[in-house]
Amino acid sequence: MGKYKLPDRWLDYMPLGKCIVGTKIVAFKVPLSQKFCWSNKLKEEEWFTPEKLLEQQPNLKTVIDLTNTHRYYNAEEEFGAKGIDHIKILVEGRGSIPANWQIQRFFEAVDTHMQKYSDITDALVGVHCTHGLNRTGYFICRYLVDRLKFEPQEAINRFNQARGHDIERETLLTDIKLKKRPKANNFLPPVTPLPPQNNYRSPLENDLYDEDYNDRYNRRRNDNRWHRNGRNSRPTRSDLDTNWRNRDGENSRESDRRWNRSKHRRPRDRSPIDKVS
Repeated sequence: MGKYKLPDRWLDYMPLGKCIVGTKIVAFKVPLSQKFCWSNKLKEEEWFTPEKLLEQQPNLKTVIDLTNTHRYYNAEEEFGAKGIDHIKILVEGRGSIPANWQIQRFFEAVDTHMQKYSDITDALVGVHCTHGLNRTGYFICRYLVDRLKFEPQEAINRFNQARGHDIERETLLTDIKLKKRPKANNFLPPVTPLPPQNNYRSPLENDLYDEDYNDRYNRRRNDNRWHRNGRNSRPTRSDLDTNWRNRDGENSRESDRRWNRSKHRRPRDRSPIDKVS
């Protein structure tokens, strides 16, 4: 399948869960673009695309994507063009504990949705990862515990009941149940280091710089060695071959004359003066 390979065990999970009791949050597995469904020859009842999602849950106003890739659907076309807010948080799966900055980013996205749609009682925020279970369950339960002050086990139970599947990763369940969390210094996203900067300083920054002074290009043009045989003459061997002295050891002017006559020019007839002499 290559680019459109179906996520592992994607068909084993329900597409869409119910709204979690006491919240405006709904969990679902990642919706796939139509190209995935066509490439994998899925049956019509197995399709779960962004269009299917909006048909089944028309009150969805915000989508938070926790997958660690951008390949499953085009967020701008599927959601942004339809007036639905889409927030992307790249989160590594396989039971790894998310960083604090990712959790804070999730909290801010949900809080922004609640403030923006405070007048609309049925406006929902949807959260998904690949299966809509482990990463999705961890982030939602953390929000219920830290923001809404739910008991950890109560938050887990409400999520499992609404999603229709239980959170599977024990490392995530153990972290949700922690009553006192150790302090960490990963509250900010990792910063990509800049490439090493050279110490080049533009001559324009120098107060003594004179724009009328010949620059490197003009000095090269005015160099006599480029015009020793006339302005429109062809280059000599010493101009094109910088190693000619070490190889031949001949007189430069005489060697250049012979090289020009043999390689670049037709031999000229000797002048009458040369014939007489």
